[in-house]
Amino acid sequence: MFPWTACFCIFAIFQLIRAGTSLVAVVSRDVVLPCTFPPAPLPEIVLHWMYSVGQSSRVVHSFYRGEDQLGNQEPRYKGRTGLFHSEIARGNASLHLTAVSIRDERLYRCYVSTSQGKVETNVDLQVAGDSKNLTLLPPNTLYAEVNISCGVTGVYPQPLITWRNENGIDLTNDATSCTTIDSEGLHNVESILKTDNTSRTMYECTIRNERLQKSWTASWKMQGTLKANETHPAAIPCQYPPSNDQDLTIKWSFRNSETSALAVLCESTPQQAGDSGCKERVKVITSQNSSTLQLDHAREDDAGEYICEIRTRDVLQIFTYVLQIEPAAFEEGHSHRHYGLFAFVAMVAALLIICISIIIWSKNSQRH
Repeated sequence: MFPWTACFCIFAIFQLIRAGTSLVAVVSRDVVLPCTFPPAPLPEIVLHWMYSVGQSSRVVHSFYRGEDQLGNQEPRYKGRTGLFHSEIARGNASLHLTAVSIRDERLYRCYVSTSQGKVETNVDLQVAGDSKNLTLLPPNTLYAEVNISCGVTGVYPQPLITWRNENGIDLTNDATSCTTIDSEGLHNVESILKTDNTSRTMYECTIRNERLQKSWTASWKMQGTLKANETHPAAIPCQYPPSNDQDLTIKWSFRNSETSALAVLCESTPQQAGDSGCKERVKVITSQNSSTLQLDHAREDDAGEYICEIRTRDVLQIFTYVLQIEPAAFEEGHSHRHYGLFAFVAMVAALLIICISIIIWSKNSQRH
């Protein structure tokens, strides 16, 4: 029986090196690095998660003698790693890594040894920054030369930025871009496009993170000029495409000169209405796919740019309206001129009637 037993033991021992797995983790979130092996009794399992630096190996997490062994753990992983202890004996050696940062991007090796053999699995962890800070600064149409600035912060790796107009013409080569990298290795990107402020063309900026297979889109369009009479209410309508995004917000801003900064007038969601959170004399009426800013008792200094900003999770749309205020004196003079013209026409008509009556009377008199 001894030869058969020896033969059985030789064939039961194995060494398995598995093909590597590649996955993407998002900065500041958690990730699970997968690793499995044939089930074995917990006391005989030796498990190491490691990575290589040159010819040496650094320990990320170790487990043997039935418990975690973290004496040799790299300091930067302290308090950020964990195993699924109730599943280890069933063959689950996966590592839970929390608060991922760009420094965690590397090739990891999972090593498991039991009385049956050894298993090694490589996991290539790539890290991506998923920004929520898409910005677009619309051009100041009250100024002769205008630029549109489009940017995003906290993204990784370096994104691709493209510009186009509403006809699909690529304007990317007309833009200038710059990138800065913060202390955590995340990219802050800004792209500036020079535009024609007299045009009502839509300009669109797209920022693409290939690693996440995700895009952020921001657009701006000049909607034209509106007129309102001083002391009368003014209404500025803003139409936007349908959206089911629960994160949708609507913001109205204002500036009245080529040097003034944008001042926020009101910020709301489609569920909100009225003047909640709005400046004095400002009210926003929201209906399906529409937000109308109402300005009570328009004044001369209300003339300027009104910017409607529609923001969802990954899309930003901005529309600019220029409001002109006609003085009350002009309105009254205009009314007086209308009244004078009406009186003049009435007088001429009366004279014509009198003349015609005299002519008819004269003819009748001659017949008699």
